[in-house]
Amino acid sequence: MADWNILGWVSYDSDYPNVNFEDVDQNTITQKVLENISQNGYRFSGNDHQNHPNGAPLFEGGYVLRCSMRTWGLFMAVANDGNNDYMNYYMDCDDPVYPEDKDVKIQKGKENDALPVLIGPDQQLVLQSVQLGFELMTTDKAILTLYPLFKMKFGV
Repeated sequence: MADWNILGWVSYDSDYPNVNFEDVDQNTITQKVLENISQNGYRFSGNDHQNHPNGAPLFEGGYVLRCSMRTWGLFMAVANDGNNDYMNYYMDCDDPVYPEDKDVKIQKGKENDALPVLIGPDQQLVLQSVQLGFELMTTDKAILTLYPLFKMKFGV
């Protein structure tokens, strides 16, 4: 699985394990995702990444890339607009274009402890919430996955 090609797009909630950046170079995955988005003209929000049936890229080894909504917005901004203004794709975007509904079934990759990917603003939000003792209220599935771990590690 040296190439990490994207075979299709599946639900964020699929049972494929997360890509583990300890096993693969993050730049390789980033480039594959950006190329696939650009080549196919995809435009959809971080909210869609987590909630559309075809919102998460499935790699040939049976792994999925799951991100926070902001992180996915960053992928879309870089691929479509050539900038890092993730807010244009964070919650929604104009004229979305989704991957085709294609029944891709491959063997799942080996289970691992890899977590969804967050960018700095997400990490700061979660950490500040924990440190200040505020209960974090969000619909972002990646943040909700990591929030209890932050509470355990950094809770006051």
